[in-house]
Amino acid sequence: MRTLEKQIRKNWEGFALTGAALKEIRDDELYDEVGCATWDQYLSQRVDTVFGIARRHAQRLMVCAEIRPKLPAFSRHGCRENGWPMTAMYEFRRLAPQDEEHSQRFDFSRLKKGDVSRVAKAAVAMADEKEVSVSAAIVRKCVDEDIGYQPEKRKNGKTAKLLICIRTCIAFREPWRGTPKHWGKSPQVVGSC
Repeated sequence: MRTLEKQIRKNWEGFALTGAALKEIRDDELYDEVGCATWDQYLSQRVDTVFGIARRHAQRLMVCAEIRPKLPAFSRHGCRENGWPMTAMYEFRRLAPQDEEHSQRFDFSRLKKGDVSRVAKAAVAMADEKEVSVSAAIVRKCVDEDIGYQPEKRKNGKTAKLLICIRTCIAFREPWRGTPKHWGKSPQVVGSC
């Protein structure tokens, strides 16, 4: 049992290493070596088929790989002792400035380690105060406070979570899937329902 738990601790943040490998393959165009002409082709033919990693998950892994080096050394207080959970780490992405070429993307090269560290310390303090582990919800709340974002309250029966989901779909230029009730409607229509 202890050996297995040691292995789990050792590989807890393995997702960041996977993301770094995917990023290197994309940035250095190494997908040519396996006969894929484009990054998208590599994602669909190799990453999804061989490794079982969906495109969206691969993108999240690469984001985490860019954020992880900017996070402070892990504290055992208020956090899991083995590392940052992927969902919590992913929430730090909103601290990055907008990419100048692609206004809908974040520029992680300009993400400041000090900003990430400040929010991470606030998240650990909040988790300590609540006597829970750091989670995506806690990091999200700390990021919101840091960037001055005020989540919307209920709007015509729609929760802020639905509106945030729609905005995320728009930001990442992904098709709106919504709930069955909203299938076939555009995000703008759903957001104003």
